[in-house]
Amino acid sequence: MLAAYTTPETVLLSISANSPDGDGAVELADSVAASLVDYVNTLETPPGGGEASARLTIVSPATLSEGPISPRITRSTGLGFVFGALVGLAVCFGWERFDNRVRSKEDLGFALGSPVVGSVPADESVGNGGVLEFSDSGTAATEAYRKLRTNLAFVNVDSEFSLLGVTSPRPGDGKTSTSLNLAASFAELGQRVVVVDCDLRRPTVALRVGANGGVGLADVLSGSASLVDVIQRDRIRDFDLLASGPPVPNPSQLLASEKMGRVLSELREHYDLVICDTPPVLLVADACVVGQRVDGLIVVARAGRTSRKDVADVGSQLSSAGVRVLGSVLNRVPVNPAEYGYAGYSGRGYSGDGIRAHSDLGQFETTTER
Repeated sequence: MLAAYTTPETVLLSISANSPDGDGAVELADSVAASLVDYVNTLETPPGGGEASARLTIVSPATLSEGPISPRITRSTGLGFVFGALVGLAVCFGWERFDNRVRSKEDLGFALGSPVVGSVPADESVGNGGVLEFSDSGTAATEAYRKLRTNLAFVNVDSEFSLLGVTSPRPGDGKTSTSLNLAASFAELGQRVVVVDCDLRRPTVALRVGANGGVGLADVLSGSASLVDVIQRDRIRDFDLLASGPPVPNPSQLLASEKMGRVLSELREHYDLVICDTPPVLLVADACVVGQRVDGLIVVARAGRTSRKDVADVGSQLSSAGVRVLGSVLNRVPVNPAEYGYAGYSGRGYSGDGIRAHSDLGQFETTTER
């Protein structure tokens, strides 16, 4: 509460006092000054009495300042804004510098070293694993898959492809929903499409669409069934499905077998497009095995979740295995209506309203037709 300081080149000593009470501060400063005068007078008086050899005199009594010295609202507010801005800039710089997640198509294309052929907006139906109904043409998600379908045709202009693989760095990136909705988009054009669940370890294709996952590719590869016995038909979206079938102890060996090559060749003969949903690249080698048998592979990454390092590792592994990457798809991108069209198209905006996904078990049947 007290402070004392000297004035240079003078014999003046100043005393200041701080107190929440103005009158109390004045009284405290005056009391300390008077006490100091008495003390010096006592200290400088000779032991035998007489006049003190030195003395202090109060030149000016304490006066109250014009305004409170704290809080200084203007200064404190200004310093707060400056400090807050500096902290905000530091946080933004650190976030940008150390955040390794894929957040844009530019991030994905740079990390993989291949063109980005599609960008799918975040949609509740797609996020829950459903398949969109493409008869509903006024949604951002269906338009995104149609654009992906068109871009694939331009990516592969020199030669037609009929065997297409879809994979991702890790589970949950959206490879299965991309496979199914891409199949539905091609089927919309009247093409004969079949989706093959090549994930013999953790199959999800049949579960996503409500098909029978107990019979499928594993039965064909083991020789216990033929293709004509296990292919199922989705009558709503008009494409076929070859589920993974029962669990097997040696998925990689089966996928690398000559029998797998013959199965894909037979499917190529009877369908315009065969889409193979493969396991994540960074977990097992199955995607590289299947990738060597297809015409090209699509890598699906999830915006805000997949790391750029994982994408780069995927590109490196596929390149080492000699797998051709047609491009990449950025999935679950935050919706920006301006990117997908304009309000009022087909009588509605592109907010995603009206998207429906079907998972009725009764919509599938096993077909014996070619």
